[in-house]
Amino acid sequence: MNRFFVDKKTDNLFIISDEQYNHLKVIRALEKEFIVVFESKFYKVKLVDKKHAQIIEELNLNHEYEQEVVLAVGLIDWNKFEFILEKATELGVTKIIPFTSNFTNFNEQNFERKKARFMKIIKAAAQQSFRNQLPILDDVIKYENLFKNHQLKNIYLAHSDLNDSQNKINSFDQNCLLIVGPEGGFNNSEIDLALKNNAQIVSLGKTILRAETSALKMLALVK
Repeated sequence: MNRFFVDKKTDNLFIISDEQYNHLKVIRALEKEFIVVFESKFYKVKLVDKKHAQIIEELNLNHEYEQEVVLAVGLIDWNKFEFILEKATELGVTKIIPFTSNFTNFNEQNFERKKARFMKIIKAAAQQSFRNQLPILDDVIKYENLFKNHQLKNIYLAHSDLNDSQNKINSFDQNCLLIVGPEGGFNNSEIDLALKNNAQIVSLGKTILRAETSALKMLALVK
């Protein structure tokens, strides 16, 4: 059944965008029931005209983590970054924070121009994976600012230069900040800063993973 996020409701009717209506038209589903997500709740609906869908019933579904799961990822190639956005959304991330650090070798100036595209990717992934809500995509910040003004209990930073047997972890608790560096990882001063802020430095295995693989593996280990 098709699923869409909507942000406007009038009485018992949801406002459907032209894009959503055209999608239903293309797949010949104008007469079929579909699902909308409004304020984190699911509703089964049916079109009454080109702009409105009427509620049939509210669905008692929750596909979100009980607590925050935040992914901070160093800026990388835009195609790889978009891959992370899509898959992280499917895996339940609640917020994504892009950052720059010592080994960042990518121009952050295009981020704002591309943000509308990034949000479109997130929205499509959230609809496909039956999410109750859209993850938040923050603006780019500096690495050192990751550790300021957050209330998350658990901080995990993935680092390849570790003894796998001593630092490997099998799962991550929720209420967490997961940190993945850019290609090249982190230097010693960045690791020291994380440790001073009570981060747990973890190994993701015996092999060296690409940034996008590391991000997805960390999210897959959240329990």
